[in-house]
Amino acid sequence: MEQKLDDRQFDAEKLGLTQLLRQYDIDTTLWGAEGAKTVNHLVKEIMSHECQLVENGGELLRIVSIAEGVITYINSDGVTYRLHKQEQASEEDNRTRTRPYRSYAPVSEKMVTNEEPLSALMRGINDELGIATVLSVYKTPEIKVVSSDSLSFPGLSSVYKFHTYSVSIDRSVYKPKGYQKVQPDKTNYYVWERIESPRITGASDDDPKGDDALNPLYNVW
Repeated sequence: MEQKLDDRQFDAEKLGLTQLLRQYDIDTTLWGAEGAKTVNHLVKEIMSHECQLVENGGELLRIVSIAEGVITYINSDGVTYRLHKQEQASEEDNRTRTRPYRSYAPVSEKMVTNEEPLSALMRGINDELGIATVLSVYKTPEIKVVSSDSLSFPGLSSVYKFHTYSVSIDRSVYKPKGYQKVQPDKTNYYVWERIESPRITGASDDDPKGDDALNPLYNVW
């Protein structure tokens, strides 16, 4: 989520953040290089309420909640395609960031404070792909919490809470060559990959389609 930030507030927040990072011996010299983001990026995250910094056991942690959509399209021949975030190219230093730590990267959006995950997902789909209509969103998200060293901010441990939904779109918004999201400092590229028919969230061995397949949260949004 992007919003206009006051310059004086930004400078004050950056100063306080820099002091906090130094207090916890977090080296920022590599930030902004080799796929990492800058201190300015973290300031924007904090001021936009997209993350929180908390202390736990003497360690500084970055807490992020993320809404994800595993977006699929089934063509007239019954072939299923899944949308994949292939790479992110930065305009700041001509760096390209792939996601080696995940074999598949769905469309995702950081949630702001007190935001519902489904609302964040729909906002992200509209913002990243320009899609305002989806065929269905299945109602039960998979929730997973992951702790790891941040690739975006090396040296700053992060805790991610993912809310992952299954989403399908129809032919009216399907672009065979994929989608691009151009921003002032980066471009995101999304491409389709052919897959076997996916298991729907909530499926079981006895019921491979799952209850959620019969009760999508939205038929049209």
